[in-house]
Amino acid sequence: MRSVWLRRDLESFKKRLSTLEKHVAATSGVLTEAQVVALEKKQGDDVVHGEIETSHPGYLGSQDAFYVGTIKGIDRIYQQTFVDIYSKRVAAKLSTTKSKVRHPKTNGICERFHKTILQEFYQVTFRRKIYSSIEQLQNDLEDWLAYYNNDRTHQGKMCCSRTPIQTLIDGKEAWRDKISILNN
Repeated sequence: MRSVWLRRDLESFKKRLSTLEKHVAATSGVLTEAQVVALEKKQGDDVVHGEIETSHPGYLGSQDAFYVGTIKGIDRIYQQTFVDIYSKRVAAKLSTTKSKVRHPKTNGICERFHKTILQEFYQVTFRRKIYSSIEQLQNDLEDWLAYYNNDRTHQGKMCCSRTPIQTLIDGKEAWRDKISILNN
């Protein structure tokens, strides 16, 4: 069944619901009660999980600082994180200084990424390796970010089981369309 969904670009439940919505709108069809409930739940989930409408990569980003921990001989380590909202592509840099938090409610995407990187990278790597410099940790972080951006698939609103870099590349077409509309 999954291979059929993949061939028709319907690999995620959200994509199938969106296609169902479009089909019903185009054909004036009637939804069953279960379909209506699923669509209402999807719309509610989008609001609860902070899904933000973006039209192309680079349109909107989320940035935040994250306390990683303290390494003896180095000091407190903070991570500056930037997430492209459309593709979920991430850039991160470590430092020993911290910027002040202004509006944490608007940083839900970065906060979700911080939870992911804490669980999948920092907690794992600090159990396996002892660092003597921030540069060593930065190198390992960059390797993990390459994996995160290029190999790890996401279920986000725009990613739909693609990697952030695939979403970014596919989103360039939407961006080109917006630019051509502005230029005409």
